[in-house]
Amino acid sequence: TKGDVLYFALEDNQRRMNRRIKKLIMDHFEFAPENAQLITDKVPRLSQGFEIELERYLEKYPNTRLVVIDPFTFIETPPKRKQPMRSYQEDYDAIGRLTKLTREKYPHLAILLVYHMRKEGSGNWLDTVMGTTGLSGAVDNLLFIRRENAQSDAVFYMTGKDIENETEYAMSFDKVTACWQILGEAQEYALSNERQEIVKCIKDGITHYA
Repeated sequence: TKGDVLYFALEDNQRRMNRRIKKLIMDHFEFAPENAQLITDKVPRLSQGFEIELERYLEKYPNTRLVVIDPFTFIETPPKRKQPMRSYQEDYDAIGRLTKLTREKYPHLAILLVYHMRKEGSGNWLDTVMGTTGLSGAVDNLLFIRRENAQSDAVFYMTGKDIENETEYAMSFDKVTACWQILGEAQEYALSNERQEIVKCIKDGITHYA
């Protein structure tokens, strides 16, 4: 459903966001869409009433259809003293404060939480989420993007209650437009690249031999 967007860009400043917006809209709009509200200022954490402030905003702007919190760690409640990290229940309850809004009061609203992944590799995508499994267990769907340092290509994966076909996709980032492009299923794309490398090696070998 078409509507307004509220984007909390909590790791960025206004200048950086303006630069990104210009890249994103340069082929579609002369000016930034008026139905997109961007916030880069510091906001209260969940323990300090973030969801209350958000609900006030939604009451004032009922046409809001998407809220993006990037990154979610900026509004999380810090772990208790002498605890290295939050418990499963604390993480689950934190997400629950937001999902309660979408399920009980604003069923037309989607809330997208941007979260960092663990740097160490894992065979299970869910294990790459920073924090406890309470985070992944409380949301409806999860979307992952994994990219190696200094690489333009990445792997995209979706899983969740509304995802019927869980497939890994190869993606490429365009620095000019600041957009991701899906290249195809990751496994097929990887095999295609391997075949190209083999052909290149064979051609290089033939040229060297000649």
